[in-house]
Amino acid sequence: GYGKWLHGEAVAVGISMAAELSARLGWLTITERDRIIKLITQAELPTKLPSNLTKLSVQQFLKTMAVDKKVLDSGRLRLVLLTSIGKAIVTDQFDFLQLQRMLNDYSYVHV
Repeated sequence: GYGKWLHGEAVAVGISMAAELSARLGWLTITERDRIIKLITQAELPTKLPSNLTKLSVQQFLKTMAVDKKVLDSGRLRLVLLTSIGKAIVTDQFDFLQLQRMLNDYSYVHV
């Protein structure tokens, strides 16, 4: 489960993280990323992990992600990423190092 979080709150953080990674990969502009974050914030939904989860290591977080239904049978992680506002793709074709960096940095993004 999501602990004390509602499903929609967890989804909001996931969208925020997808927007951040998509921007880092150059698939989404910084302006688009910021617009998504602003909209989520205006809806009074979280855009960051709760403080108890920011203490997870990147490896722990990736291990948690590995049990998601989007993981391929081969064990390769698939993510829902954005190519523009309103256009998402499910892909395993992304820079894994960028994902690790984003997860490592995420508690410091959009403070």
